[in-house]
This record gives sequence, C-alpha cells and structure tokens, in this order.
Amino acid sequence: PASSLTLVYGDRGAGKTTFLMQLAARSIEEAPLALFIDCEGNFPWERFYEISTLGPEESARRLKLLTDFDSLESLRRFLISLAYAPRALRVGGCRSILVDDLPLLYQRDLPLPEDKGAAVALNKKLNHALALLALLAKRLAIPVVISSPPRVIPEEGLQPLASRLLHYWCPTIVRLRLLP
Repeated sequence: PASSLTLVYGDRGAGKTTFLMQLAARSIEEAPLALFIDCEGNFPWERFYEISTLGPEESARRLKLLTDFDSLESLRRFLISLAYAPRALRVGGCRSILVDDLPLLYQRDLPLPEDKGAAVALNKKLNHALALLALLAKRLAIPVVISSPPRVIPEEGLQPLASRLLHYWCPTIVRLRLLP
C-alpha cells in the first residue's frame, strides 16, 4: 500500500527478489523512477530485463539501483539524506522504494552475543533506518517494500530476521512459500 512499509519474507529461493523486481518493473512502466536498494550487491539485471516491458536501456535508465552499502550505518546515513531532502525523489517522479534483504546489513553487523551494548546500538540503527523509510513512504505517498531473509525460531517457525522491529514498522506482511 502507498504511504506505508510492506515486509516480504520467506524461504530462500521463494522469490522475494523476483517479487521486488516485478514491483519495480510495474513502477517504472507508470512513472519515470523507482529506487531499488540491493543490500546483497548482486542485482540480476538480465532477469530484470526479462521482467520489464520497457527494454534494457529504458529499464536501466528508470530503475535507480543502489548497492554501495557495506553496513547498516552507511544505509542509515543515505536514508537520512533522502528523508530530509525528498524533493529530488518527488521531482524525479519516484513511484516506489524497494529494499532487498535489508536485514542482511543488520546481520553482518551483529556483535558477539556477550556485547549487549553493541547489540542495543545496532537495534537502534535498524529502528532508525525503518523509521526513515516509513517517513519517506508518508512524505512521498509511495509504497516502500522491504524483503527479509528467513530465520527459524524454535517456538514460532520461519520468521524474518529482526522480526520484532520489522513487524512493528510494517503494517502489511507477505510470506512467500516454496511450493512442493
């Protein structure tokens, strides 16, 4: 939905990245820009060109792909700059923001279990990044969709990484499952 965050999670290989690419392809068909933040840094352009109806050159021109985030902090700093100057996205006609595997940056930065202070600080950074994405969704009246890799919690089954924070910020949650 527009003006809010949506979480997509599920088994590895269930199609989370493909789902986000399909949303991006539909967005750029209707507007001149979609922002795709790839936290893994391995965006499959060839697959995206197959999905998009605009052709490779026009698809690449309209999809703003960002992959240069080595930590949650670097993404958070970028989101701060966007949140406090969203005019560039508005003027550019941005139709959606898609963030593939956001919790991977969180997972990469996780401290050792005995370092509770660092874990609390990291949770605050993730919370702030999600708050900034929610702010952008509201200011621009666009959907922001976040995908998350899975983790298994013994009592609860398959859950997204950083599930408590993601469930708090994302009013819409979609779970993708592998078909047998």
